[in-house]
Amino acid sequence: MPSANTTIPPYINRYFCKRCGAHVFACQKHSEQYFVAAGLWEENAPLIKTIQHSQPLQTQDGLAPLLPAESGKASSLCYLHAGLSDEPPSPGEETREEGVMNGRELPARCHSEWIEFYVTLPNPSSTEPSSPWPGLLVPYHSSPSENTADVKWWLQDQNTKYLAGACVCQSCRLGSGFPIQSWAFIPKSNLLNADPSPLAFGAGTIQQYENPPGVYRGFCNCVVQRLSGIVKQGPS
Repeated sequence: MPSANTTIPPYINRYFCKRCGAHVFACQKHSEQYFVAAGLWEENAPLIKTIQHSQPLQTQDGLAPLLPAESGKASSLCYLHAGLSDEPPSPGEETREEGVMNGRELPARCHSEWIEFYVTLPNPSSTEPSSPWPGLLVPYHSSPSENTADVKWWLQDQNTKYLAGACVCQSCRLGSGFPIQSWAFIPKSNLLNADPSPLAFGAGTIQQYENPPGVYRGFCNCVVQRLSGIVKQGPS
C-alpha cells in the first residue's frame, strides 16, 4: 500500500510508493476527489485529452506562453486547491524567487524543504567525469552508447551550461508517476549543501532506489520529490 503524506498542504493527501518514490494519487480532502498519476499506466491507457495546464507560468521557462491555460482568473491556486478559497497561496505554497548564495549557485529544494541544495555553474571539475552517450542524444535502439572520444556531452555552450532534457522511458515514467520526466545532467561535484559541503546522496531524508540495475534514483522520503538519477558508469 502507498503511504499518505498529509503535512503539506493540510487540505491535500498525496500518496506515493515507499520503495521507489513514485507518485500514485493526490486527493482533495474537501471533495474526496482522487487524481491518478498518469505515468503509472503501462498498457491500454485510457484516452486522455488535455484541455489546459495549471500554473504554467510557475515553470519560469520559455514554453509557458505556449501552453493553453485558464485566463481571466486572478487566483493563482492550482486545480488541486480549487474550491477552497480565492485567497492566494501562502509563501510556502507558491513558487518563490529564491536568491542565490553568491550569484553563482542555483538553489533547489523539495516541497518539505528537508532537502535543500545548490547547483553551481560549470567549473573545471565539471569536465573530470566520463560517461557514455545518453539516450537523449544517441538513441539506444539505433546506435551504441560508447563515448570513445570522451566527449563531455553534459556541458553546452562552451562549457557554460548543462544539458537538460525530457525522458518518457518506462523506467522514468514508473519511477516518478508522470508521463514525462525532466532531467538536467549535472556532475556530482557541482551539487553542494548550504554549508557549502558536497551533497551526499543517501543522507538525511534522501532515499535511493536502484532500477534498472546501475541506475539510482534519489527522492525525499518525507514529501516525495524526484532529485536525481545516477548511472553507475555515468558522470559522478
